[in-house]
Amino acid sequence: MTHLQRELTLAVWRKSSRSGSGDQCVEMAALSSDLRAVRDSRTRPGWPWC
Repeated sequence: MTHLQRELTLAVWRKSSRSGSGDQCVEMAALSSDLRAVRDSRTRPGWPWC
Protein backbone atom coordinates (compact mmCIF):
# COMPACT_ATOMS: atom_id res chain seq x y z
CA MET A 1 0.00 0.00 0.00
CA THR A 2 1.41 3.40 -0.97
CA HIS A 3 1.53 6.38 1.37
CA LEU A 4 -1.30 8.07 -0.57
CA GLN A 5 -3.49 4.96 -0.42
CA ARG A 6 -2.93 4.76 3.34
CA GLU A 7 -3.88 8.42 3.78
CA LEU A 8 -7.04 8.00 1.70
CA THR A 9 -8.05 4.95 3.72
CA LEU A 10 -7.76 6.92 6.96
CA ALA A 11 -9.13 10.21 5.60
CA VAL A 12 -11.99 12.00 7.32
CA TRP A 13 -14.43 13.05 4.60
CA ARG A 14 -16.75 16.05 4.86
CA LYS A 15 -19.42 17.42 2.55
CA SER A 16 -18.33 20.49 0.61
CA SER A 17 -20.25 23.64 1.54
CA ARG A 18 -20.70 24.25 -2.21
CA SER A 19 -22.56 20.97 -2.71
CA GLY A 20 -26.25 20.77 -3.44
CA SER A 21 -28.80 18.99 -1.32
CA GLY A 22 -29.74 15.34 -1.48
CA ASP A 23 -27.39 12.73 -2.89
CA GLN A 24 -25.58 15.06 -5.30
CA CYS A 25 -22.66 16.31 -3.30
CA VAL A 26 -18.91 16.47 -3.37
CA GLU A 27 -16.86 15.38 -0.38
CA MET A 28 -13.40 16.60 0.56
CA ALA A 29 -10.68 15.34 2.89
CA ALA A 30 -7.52 17.05 4.08
CA LEU A 31 -4.35 15.05 3.55
CA SER A 32 -0.77 15.70 4.56
CA SER A 33 1.40 18.40 2.98
CA ASP A 34 -1.59 20.68 2.30
CA LEU A 35 -3.08 18.18 -0.17
CA ARG A 36 -6.84 17.67 -0.52
CA ALA A 37 -8.76 14.71 -1.89
CA VAL A 38 -12.15 15.11 -3.57
CA ARG A 39 -14.78 12.49 -4.35
CA ASP A 40 -18.34 12.26 -5.62
CA SER A 41 -20.62 11.07 -2.81
CA ARG A 42 -22.66 8.97 -5.24
CA THR A 43 -19.70 6.67 -5.84
CA ARG A 44 -18.93 6.01 -2.18
CA PRO A 45 -16.91 4.13 -1.15
CA GLY A 46 -15.39 4.73 -4.55
CA TRP A 47 -11.89 5.93 -5.16
CA PRO A 48 -11.56 9.71 -4.89
CA TRP A 49 -10.34 12.17 -7.47
CA CYS A 50 -7.03 13.45 -6.15
